[in-house]
Amino acid sequence: MKTGHICHKLLFAHYLKDVNSNPNGNGSFPNEIRGVSNSPLKLRVPNVIHHFWQGAPNAFLKHAGNLNKTAKMNPKYDVQLHVLSENKKDLSVFNNNLIGVKVLDMEKEGWYQNFRASERCVQFDASRLGPRPHLASGADIIKTELLASEGGVWNDVDNNPVSSLPETIVVDKNQILTAGPVTFLKWGKEEGVHSSTLATHKDNNLLKEINKKSLSNFNEVKDTIYKVNSQTDNPEEHFRLVSQTAGSLHLSRELAARVEGHKESVHALIENGEKFNDQSIIMDKYFTPVASTGSGTWDEEQARTFLEMISPPGHVVI
Repeated sequence: MKTGHICHKLLFAHYLKDVNSNPNGNGSFPNEIRGVSNSPLKLRVPNVIHHFWQGAPNAFLKHAGNLNKTAKMNPKYDVQLHVLSENKKDLSVFNNNLIGVKVLDMEKEGWYQNFRASERCVQFDASRLGPRPHLASGADIIKTELLASEGGVWNDVDNNPVSSLPETIVVDKNQILTAGPVTFLKWGKEEGVHSSTLATHKDNNLLKEINKKSLSNFNEVKDTIYKVNSQTDNPEEHFRLVSQTAGSLHLSRELAARVEGHKESVHALIENGEKFNDQSIIMDKYFTPVASTGSGTWDEEQARTFLEMISPPGHVVI
């Protein structure tokens, strides 16, 4: 069943930079934004840009420039890198290569400790510790859990910033701002959105419901998705499994089912060859999504299967 008309006519382009603090002078923002008459409940997106990395810093260093540029272009935002690493000495390597970016040990963060006590942590652990892990899938789980709880802007580390974010972003209650449209050509040509950049307010109940559905999807395929078997031997099939469970395909389907007008907005952008609008599908205005984001890394058997798929008849893969 769809929620109310929560994504359209946001007047997002105004950004409401002149939002006033409440009369008490405590710096907080009222639920109803001054100057917008007869509007639904409006909530501010926290001025935080989240990034995430799990594991050693070596492979991350090629992305450090993106975060440094993001911090330089958005001085009004707290740019953060949430790090999950077994070796705490790695944190100094991240710090030494980042400028204007706050490096956080994720295991010490309150929201993550709460997440560890939830059912969905089993899904996250399987994505990184299973016999056939998929770290990009784990990042998709972390991004939606973090945003549902804390709000703010999420950006994958390999996305390049192209324009500064507005100083103030205000959204409807339960609204989720997404990256641009995409057609899943190999998966039935479904239309959807990238999940590489998202933004929302704190305590988003719609996103929490979408996360519950992700866990339900995972439970249906938990004996397959992160394990070695004939289905996941095919890297494209493995990617489809993880995307429809926690990635862009999952988010796209949920938004299409739950948010009135979302599916039509996606289709209109694709039809017109446009990357963003002035409603919910707007984040490509500020960050360029990497087309290969989420594909993960392949183990030896997956690489062999892929080579067999693309090898001409009569050729032998060695």
